[in-house]
Amino acid sequence: MPSFLDTFQPFPAVAQAAPASPVLTALTTLDPVQRNIRNTIRTAREQVFHFTEWNYVSIDWLAWRFSQLCPYFGSVSAPRTRQRFTAAERQHLRQHYPRVVRQAMAYGHDTPEPLEASHPIVQLFENVNQIDWYQAFAYELMMWLELTGRCYIWMTNSAVPSRNGRGYIPAEMHIVPTTWIEPYAEKPGMPQTGWVITPEGDYTRREIVALEDVEFLRYKSPLSKWDGFSPLQGGSRWTENAESIEMSRQMQFRNGGNPDVLVELDGEVHSNPSREVIDRVKEMVMQRTSGLRRTGEPLISPPGMKYSKWSNTPREMDYETSATQARDAVLALRGTPKVLFGITEDVNRASIEGANIIAGQNLDPKAAYIAGFFHERILSRFGQGFCMWFDSAVPKDAAEKRAEQQFQFACGALSPDEIRIAAGMEPFESPASQSGYLPSGLMPLDPEAMPEPPPDEPGADTGEDPPEDPEDTEDTDPQEDA
Repeated sequence: MPSFLDTFQPFPAVAQAAPASPVLTALTTLDPVQRNIRNTIRTAREQVFHFTEWNYVSIDWLAWRFSQLCPYFGSVSAPRTRQRFTAAERQHLRQHYPRVVRQAMAYGHDTPEPLEASHPIVQLFENVNQIDWYQAFAYELMMWLELTGRCYIWMTNSAVPSRNGRGYIPAEMHIVPTTWIEPYAEKPGMPQTGWVITPEGDYTRREIVALEDVEFLRYKSPLSKWDGFSPLQGGSRWTENAESIEMSRQMQFRNGGNPDVLVELDGEVHSNPSREVIDRVKEMVMQRTSGLRRTGEPLISPPGMKYSKWSNTPREMDYETSATQARDAVLALRGTPKVLFGITEDVNRASIEGANIIAGQNLDPKAAYIAGFFHERILSRFGQGFCMWFDSAVPKDAAEKRAEQQFQFACGALSPDEIRIAAGMEPFESPASQSGYLPSGLMPLDPEAMPEPPPDEPGADTGEDPPEDPEDTEDTDPQEDA
């Protein structure tokens, strides 16, 4: 009977040679043609129409913030030459990029060795393509992910075959709009052999590219193993409610009446007023009330005429509550607090910093997810041992950093030169400034940990009798002693 440990061992050769299960094939086949997914473009176009209002505000902020995160590239197999990582950076790697740290530890390092600026991987991201630079590339990548849950990267390849046997080493990277691309098969029902790219729906410019030339990044979907899942799909009702409220409010202002004053005529004098009478009364009221100089002046009406303030109906006044709830729900889809966009009642530093921390903690896992995609699909083409990570999106706490520096200096772990370098100043480069400092009265708790004095100092315990001083020894004759 197999033990519990046996469940973690590889399957025997007989089991591996068994025919594949249809269910297992369905779980592992990432072929959109076999899954009959043909409506990807239609769905993407519908999702693009919702890139408005609060969806636009939220996605735009995420895309801009992600484009500001600096990407780093390293090698876990390169020999250690220098240490460039601070304690905060190592903690960020351990928290969000544990696989990178584990790979580095397998080669005897605690962190990967950063690649030089001349490395082909670094140059690929520095010069993404002829039109985009990296920030524009990163913005578009996050925009399509948040809109449609899918992003397609088309790589124009060099003539160098990839090291992992998949296509060639990329020379440029282009993000193909999700509304332009769909899977291609030579015949209906056949496996996918490429991708069809139709720029702006113009079939005269359509092009079929190889399957390995396009890498597909997606958010995981509960409905499909191949298709992506957009936050718009997860919060479709919230999005629809917010858009319906804004549309209703717009139609209310455009087609509904919005008077400020109600003029009531005497029914006996004007039982059936003509159009000329109504226009004359309206002009008279406008002449007496319009203008800056007439602000606050009393309005005197002729006999038989009454003025009353026209108040908003309860339905119109409720727009504020419903619109606020719909807005907060849409912003919560992507973890972007409303304070980030200047919508707050308590304007203070703590609320702004708290909102940036919340949004940064939400963006860091997404950045790590995207870095994992680049690691598996693109960096692996250059060979083994390369990795990628991003800066943390959580803003640095200046007060916490200052307190940490004071603690490290008090423990003697930080020298004045290191503090000056961290502050952007030139170091003194003197023996005193390169040394740590401790209070002179500190003593170790363990007496055995007391440092022993050097052997050449008086009182040092060397295990031998100290030599006699010739001056202290009297020069006496042995015969006289006898």
